[in-house]
Amino acid sequence: MRNLQAGAGNQSPETAEEAAAEAARRKGSPWDSVPEAVRQSYEQVLKTIIDRPDSITLTDAVEAAYNKCDIQFLALLKEKMASASGDSKVQLVEVADEVNNAMQRRMSSATSKLQTILSAGNPIAIEAAAAKLARAGEADDALVLLLEANLQEAHKAGPQGAGAVRVLTNVKNILQAEIDRKLEPEKRLLKQCLRCDTAEEMEAVLHEAFRPRVKLQLAENKESSDEPLVAPPAFIAAVRNLKLNFGNVGEDETEFADKVDVIISTAEKVATALYGESMSPKDQQDRAWREHGASVWDLEKLENDAMLRGEEMPWANDKYDTMLPNLNKGDKSGEFKIGGS
Repeated sequence: MRNLQAGAGNQSPETAEEAAAEAARRKGSPWDSVPEAVRQSYEQVLKTIIDRPDSITLTDAVEAAYNKCDIQFLALLKEKMASASGDSKVQLVEVADEVNNAMQRRMSSATSKLQTILSAGNPIAIEAAAAKLARAGEADDALVLLLEANLQEAHKAGPQGAGAVRVLTNVKNILQAEIDRKLEPEKRLLKQCLRCDTAEEMEAVLHEAFRPRVKLQLAENKESSDEPLVAPPAFIAAVRNLKLNFGNVGEDETEFADKVDVIISTAEKVATALYGESMSPKDQQDRAWREHGASVWDLEKLENDAMLRGEEMPWANDKYDTMLPNLNKGDKSGEFKIGGS
């Protein structure tokens, strides 16, 4: 543990420019295959920082937007600095420096926290220290990243590092669970899926989240909900939406889109196994024709089924509110009729 503790103190964070350059070296342009809307979102983040009110300092503006200042944001800064001049270039350099300062502050804080945890003593005390820090709300992504760096070093030590790997893995799980707890259910489940190593593990995670719960009798004639922890339609819709904006997630973008596709297909597979196949739009129309109508309960089921497939029903989209039917043609007599024959 002493070696790991020393390693934690020697971690030196990359500067903003070095991080962007390393990303470009590994995978080419960070903007390859990225939708224009994603680039525009980064442009807006940069504009918000630069055009901030006089009452807001640069440090505060960067801190407020820090979660969006990922590799692609840094690449955008570097690109703009290369072509800018005069005051504009000075502003961009100041933003890049402040992002780097914010990064260093987080890594310095994470180093201090990790040293506190690892200096607690034996493995049980170390895990207790991690749990205490997590309960205090001090767990963050920077601490987990630093912990992962130490885990990699422990793995390289081979059999001699097996004990450290076990303890550090437990500490990481404790901290990660606290971070995930603060997320929305859909985002928490997505992060759990991204950490799965096998398809079987991912299916098990999704099944546990999607399955209907058993109602339990509570005090004062109340019952617990039988709703799943995460509704499949909401999760699939959230993941599809994230894929459209995957530039903002801070992952390796070329691999992230593929991971998301696997998660979506697996989620659909698990949801279908739990709740059955949904009807296609044609099947829905045929059923309504045969039964001469549909109840509000039928309409609700059709809407939920459509959401499960990532689609939407016409009545769920406001754009149809102002549309009129095509009145260019009448019947053979040239007259228009309302209702049946």
